Amino acid sequence: MWISKERSRVLARRLLHTNDTPERTSLAFAVGFGIAFSPFIGFHTVIALALAFALKLNRLAVIWGTFANNPYTLVPIVTFATLVGSWMTGSAPPQLPLPVLQDLLSFQALWLYFEDLWWALKPGWLPFFIGSLTLSIVAGTVSYFLALPIIRRVRERHDLGPLAHAVAHGKSVHSVGQGKTAQSSGQMKPLPSTEPRAAGSNRH
Repeated sequence: MWISKERSRVLARRLLHTNDTPERTSLAFAVGFGIAFSPFIGFHTVIALALAFALKLNRLAVIWGTFANNPYTLVPIVTFATLVGSWMTGSAPPQLPLPVLQDLLSFQALWLYFEDLWWALKPGWLPFFIGSLTLSIVAGTVSYFLALPIIRRVRERHDLGPLAHAVAHGKSVHSVGQGKTAQSSGQMKPLPSTEPRAAGSNRH
């Protein structure tokens, strides 16, 4: 999936200002980001939406995370995953001829010769699979801890009011409402009377 820069900015603003807590928003983004590095190329969006529904996560945040894998990053991700998998399995990385690499690095070729990518990686499918799964777990975990403080900071900077501040720190809306009710009820308490007492009421 690939979108324009303007559409990306709109989605980013919606993602950073969603009503979900920063923890769950970061978790949803991390799930999508991890899926982007998984070996299931061509099914990232389907897997992301399925997990979003199953885990009741923000679908926008999950899909946004999968954008890490796009026509410009596909080949570097696949190459690095294969190298990592080759190192983990102790096997030699597959050697791709220069013309094949040039075709795979072409933006147009990524779509016209998508099948060639699989055939080119066929000699090293096991290192690629293992390396991709490893990168998927690492990337998803790291992205959560990187996204969480950023989302909190952006919300605190642009959102106003105690409700937005509480949501940015993971507090429930109900607790904020109780605090405001208690504060309002405290303001309605009658002030002590300052009028002098009647002479007959001061008996000993």
